[in-house]
Amino acid sequence: HRRCSSPDPARRLTLAAAAGMTLGMILPARVHAQPVKSVGWRRGELRYGAGSQTRARRLLLWYPAAGEDRRFDYDGQIGRVAPDAPVAPGRHPLLLFSHGYLGAADQSIFITENLARMGYIVAAIDHADAQGRAGIGGIGAFGRPQDWIDETYLDRREDLAALSDHVAAGHIDPGSFLHQHVELSAIGAIGHSLGGYTVLGLAGARRSWHDRRVRAVLGLSPYVAPYLRAGVDGTVDVPAMLQGGTFDV
Repeated sequence: HRRCSSPDPARRLTLAAAAGMTLGMILPARVHAQPVKSVGWRRGELRYGAGSQTRARRLLLWYPAAGEDRRFDYDGQIGRVAPDAPVAPGRHPLLLFSHGYLGAADQSIFITENLARMGYIVAAIDHADAQGRAGIGGIGAFGRPQDWIDETYLDRREDLAALSDHVAAGHIDPGSFLHQHVELSAIGAIGHSLGGYTVLGLAGARRSWHDRRVRAVLGLSPYVAPYLRAGVDGTVDVPAMLQGGTFDV
């Protein structure tokens, strides 16, 4: 499933608002996401690692923009953004987005665009399994949650850690369009399906994955079966919201 089906407009706003409220519960008192009229969008590449271990990931950013947005075609999905526009004045909370298995960074534009319009910077990348690639582990692994260990889909945890590092570096780089625009004390993570598994791991559900920079998480139909088995030693110690459907597995 490369793209999520886009819900009706009212549900789009509800999903985006729920994500914003979850992060809002734990922001420092001085931090407030400020709604804006326009959404900026940029595409790039995130490279991290060294030598033969270097990884390259498609990187997408949505953010509050200082400019007019317009109708935009995301390879078949229609949204509304201002490509390459400057960031709106001020510092904005950061949300990391992790897509589902065989999904894509832009699979949920009805959420990522609306969150940017609410005042958040949203950063997403294509994981190794993105856009129909077989990925690491294969679809069969989902039928054997008892076999999942710390190394299972560890590349996703490393992707989001590198993504957070990348945005933080932009905040302190005078040459970056993100310079002095990111509120690094207010970082949250959102994930769909396997992405939900990923962000819950960052929140502490898998102890070795814990990233204390992440202050709240939202799981959209998260795959949680590996966390429900006996012997998993993690604990989610930040505010978390889980959303699911009647027929989710």
